[in-house]
Amino acid sequence: MTLKADLLTDLDSFLDEDDFATEATWNGETLTGLFDNGYEAAGPGGEVSSGLPSITFKDSDISGMLHGDVITIETIDYNVLRIEPDGTGLSTIYLSQD
Repeated sequence: MTLKADLLTDLDSFLDEDDFATEATWNGETLTGLFDNGYEAAGPGGEVSSGLPSITFKDSDISGMLHGDVITIETIDYNVLRIEPDGTGLSTIYLSQD
């Protein structure tokens, strides 16, 4: 078996809620993903800062997801800004609270 096949078989291990994963709701379904609410500062003193939340799901769980869809994570509604598949069976979904 190839490494890629092994990874695709073991994706559920990476998305185990007992370890790192977070529950999210999309289209009435509960999914598990890896949530990241990254922080970025710009300027020499960090005068400008922003966050770009994202969540990573298995591709097979988000078939049909579109820009503008709503994902609820920890009671907060986020809008899908963009979907970036990484070629390993996972996609990172960039989110906005607008």
